[in-house]
Amino acid sequence: MKTEYLSLMVTTYCTLRCAQCSLSIPYVPKAHFPVEEIALSIKRVFQLYDSVGEFMVTGGEAILHPDIVAIIQECAKYKP
Repeated sequence: MKTEYLSLMVTTYCTLRCAQCSLSIPYVPKAHFPVEEIALSIKRVFQLYDSVGEFMVTGGEAILHPDIVAIIQECAKYKP
């Protein structure tokens, strides 16, 4: 079974500068989700699906996560 996309929220830190901002993020406690937790979530998805068409790494502002490179590398492990 395949899913077209997977959205991964990796942080709630935000610059409030995105055009599509829902503006609710300022009311959410600030946190970067641990890479290990994100990796486990991806692994669980692949227990249900054979492939994902597209990973969408989101947040807050995803590039504010101090381990964003490791997160992207984790996603790349599942590239078809």
